[in-house]
Amino acid sequence: MNCRYRFNKTGVLLSSLLACLILFFCKSGIVAGDHNAFSAQSLEAAEKQQLLYLATQFRQRIQANENTIKTLINEKESLENRIKRLSDLGRPVPWEMHQSVGLKQQKIETSLKENERLHFLLQQDKYRALEEWNLDSSANDLFNSSGSMGSGSSSLYGNGYFSGDINAFKRTLAGKIRDSELAEWIHFSSEQRSCTIENVLPILFASGSADIPKEYKDFLKRLALLVKNYDVRILINGYADSDNINNKKYPSNFELGATRAANIVHELVKHGVKPSVFQIGTTGKYRHQAKGMSDKKLLERRADLKIVFISGTETG
Repeated sequence: MNCRYRFNKTGVLLSSLLACLILFFCKSGIVAGDHNAFSAQSLEAAEKQQLLYLATQFRQRIQANENTIKTLINEKESLENRIKRLSDLGRPVPWEMHQSVGLKQQKIETSLKENERLHFLLQQDKYRALEEWNLDSSANDLFNSSGSMGSGSSSLYGNGYFSGDINAFKRTLAGKIRDSELAEWIHFSSEQRSCTIENVLPILFASGSADIPKEYKDFLKRLALLVKNYDVRILINGYADSDNINNKKYPSNFELGATRAANIVHELVKHGVKPSVFQIGTTGKYRHQAKGMSDKKLLERRADLKIVFISGTETG
């Protein structure tokens, strides 16, 4: 059986209206406090990789908007020419044609404004600094040459195979999960050559907030203590409900969802997990797995995590 891990990025990379936004790690927010259990170099690598990914999404969105604008301009000019021909012939012009011209103009202006905002964001110091960084190695910095967010054989999970005696590790980890009283929180799955942990109880958030509720902090602490000494890769996705949000802190649901994921990272790092093992993602409000389970928006305001074990050897 081919047990390579396949990281499906479709939900992260595509959305109906906007490119996915990946929120960079906030250096001051992570290193504050007495739990400075990681190096500045690792943090810088993580921040660079997240910024690079976000800047790429901005540029892709700008290009998509430019293509849309060109198409809309051509369609608008074609309609205007048809309207002129009808007028020159003295024939009545259907009002729908005028309405269509107006709608296309509105879409053009909307796309232009969005591109103006994205260009402005790319001029911020944190994005301009990317030009001074070694972008060729930034992805490898985060995952320590174990893989990146690119496609192909490389992935978040290294070469996709577990290293070591997997059967012995399964027994060891199952016992540690039981002793840590995490069995009700997480699902431990293993195949012939892979071991993963996923949360079965969602980490829920209050409306419009990315603050982790107190009831989850003990769980995250125990989870961090369980995995911090293993070679792992951790993917955390943050989600928001369908209610629109637009304020200084969270301009959209993308930022809100990404901040929820980033705050989970901060909490795990605080208890000893290396920041270099994380990847965070968000699809804002455009992917609600919870909708199939419940109509309550509470289940949409959540974060999910997946932990993949690369090796069963403890390093700490």
